[in-house]
Formats: sequence, C-alpha cells, structure tokens
Amino acid sequence: MYRFRGRGNHGLVTLKGFDGAITPPQPVEGFKFRPGGGSIFYGEKCAMWVASHSGSARLLTESRMKELAASLPPKPSPRVAGGSHVAWTDAIRADKRCGSDCSISAPLVETALLGVAAIRAQARLEWGSTAGRVTNLASANRFLGPGYDYRPGWSV
Repeated sequence: MYRFRGRGNHGLVTLKGFDGAITPPQPVEGFKFRPGGGSIFYGEKCAMWVASHSGSARLLTESRMKELAASLPPKPSPRVAGGSHVAWTDAIRADKRCGSDCSISAPLVETALLGVAAIRAQARLEWGSTAGRVTNLASANRFLGPGYDYRPGWSV
C-alpha cells in the first residue's frame, strides 16, 4: 500500500496494489475483472475502472458513466495508433516530446520499484524522494541503485 501526501486542495491518496490471483474488492455489483488487468480508482461518489496500461477508462456503474459523460474532461493526450513504442519513436524522429515522456514515467517507475523493494525487504518503507533513499530502514536501500548488487551477467 502506498500513501501519497495531498497537494494543494487535494487530500491524501492511498494506492493499493494487487497481483495475480489476489484481486481487490468488487467495486460494484456485477463488475468482472478482465484477464489483462487494469486499475480501479475509488472516489467519494463512484469508482472508475481503467484498462491495463492506461487503456480505456469507465466510470462504474454504466448509468453513472452516461450521467457524467457530457461533463468529463477531454483526453489529455491523443492516442497513438501502435501504442507507446510508436509514440516514442515518432517523437524522436520529430525532435519533440512524446505524450508520456520521462517526466511522467520516471515517478511511476520509481513508485513501482519501491514496491518491489518493500516486498524484498519484507517491511513498510518510507521514501525520501528528494534524496532517492528509504528513510526508515537503511538496509532496504541495498535493493535500490546506485550500488545495487546485480546478479552475475546483469550489471550495467
């Protein structure tokens, strides 16, 4: 479980991860999890399901989706035929930023890898993002770079 401090007028955000056969509670009656995975966001007024890799998003229930459809914001970036790899190579060729550049993806990867470190440390970890180190369990920093002991044949 991750807890992110609120910013501005936004409060604390709690993120819970589930994997494999362990699934989150049903967000609404009759909802079926898709085999490809995805995310569920629980809000004060409804829940939202997002397909794996930030695919299509739907408010739950379908009646709530229809009710709010006209007031939903536009997609923040256009979808690219072929997916993120095509968007990335197109951005390189055009010498421009892609829709999900490193300023967006790096904090996401940092969050995911911190989860892996917590699993390996078998402990609740507190993260100092400025220093890039675990602040409450120094021994857990061995699971993070630089200085991580890679398996033979996998060093950088």
